[in-house]
Amino acid sequence: MAIRRMFSKQIINSARFIKMPTSSQLLYFHLSLNADDDGVVEGYNVMRMINCTEDDLHILVAKSFVIVMNEDLVTYITDWTEHNLIRPDRKVDSIYKNLLIKIIADGCQTSDGQLTDGCQHRVGKDRVVKDSIDKVKKPLKINYADNVKMLEVEYTKLITQYTKTVIDEKIIDLSLWKGSKGKNTKSDYLTLLTWLRKDTKTNTPVKEDTWGGMKQFN
Repeated sequence: MAIRRMFSKQIINSARFIKMPTSSQLLYFHLSLNADDDGVVEGYNVMRMINCTEDDLHILVAKSFVIVMNEDLVTYITDWTEHNLIRPDRKVDSIYKNLLIKIIADGCQTSDGQLTDGCQHRVGKDRVVKDSIDKVKKPLKINYADNVKMLEVEYTKLITQYTKTVIDEKIIDLSLWKGSKGKNTKSDYLTLLTWLRKDTKTNTPVKEDTWGGMKQFN
């Protein structure tokens, strides 16, 4: 098995990659460094080694950078052949090759055992991604204020779209509103998203939260 690994700037310099939390980016690098010649790695061991969480892995799956292939978090790097093309005479088949073949549709391998580009794109956009998300342990919500909880991936989506400053202010407003009114929401993420979209459409400063028909400045 090759002892050196390379990274494609096209992947790691992309906005899709850079917008992820640094902890997820770090996990991606370590997963790739420890992957075998087929791009398969035991994700659980790597996470323990660098003290990352399953939330970080969940983000990589959601962004289609990896596929989790079983409950033990054996993971496949979807852009593996973009990063590393290993000569057939030097390549060592993965011990999880049979599992990889089951996950990926027939006809996705070249004669030397490498995964084709077309296969990677299908894997990244196919139902396999949804299945792999379901196999990752459901992450816990994080407290972003006294009364506001969200998944890290939800918070990341919000700050990516609206900036961290705007989101942090809205989170405080939501926390104060819930605390003062004794209100609760099924999803703080969806509540914030609804409010933000309404603000964007009206482009009107908010006097109080727009939750539940709050008033606006005229």
